[in-house]
Amino acid sequence: MIQLYYWMGLIIILGLGLIILVPIVRIRQLVLFGLLGGIGLAVVVFYIAGALNLWRIVEGYDVMGIPLLPVIAWFFPVVIFGNFFPKNDSLLSKVIYILVFAVGSVITNYIFVFLGMWKSINWNYLYTFFLAFTSHSLLTLYIMYTEQYLKEK
Repeated sequence: MIQLYYWMGLIIILGLGLIILVPIVRIRQLVLFGLLGGIGLAVVVFYIAGALNLWRIVEGYDVMGIPLLPVIAWFFPVVIFGNFFPKNDSLLSKVIYILVFAVGSVITNYIFVFLGMWKSINWNYLYTFFLAFTSHSLLTLYIMYTEQYLKEK
């Protein structure tokens, strides 16, 4: 039961972190990005992970087998990722930025396992890194495409 409180605490901490780090005007601009790239992507990832029996969330509320609290929690770091994304910098700075978030995901996953919030079944930290690198690369492509699209209009 304590893991449920950990998930709720994580959502509160991430929400406060978002409010502290990102101006409200910018949060409003990035809501759609957070919904699609955070919650939407999380739903897909957790659905596939459940179907393939890769991992499971130890405590929480499920909606059709998808854990609700981790999906909600995914929104906040995605908005932070979008806010601080190095738009006008070199490709190398974008890759380093993605790598920082991928490594952060591995560290976060380790903490989740340590606290008993996450149980890896057919999963390991290297897979977490590759999943995080891939998902943040997709987020980067989305940002770059929409920025270019908005400039053309």
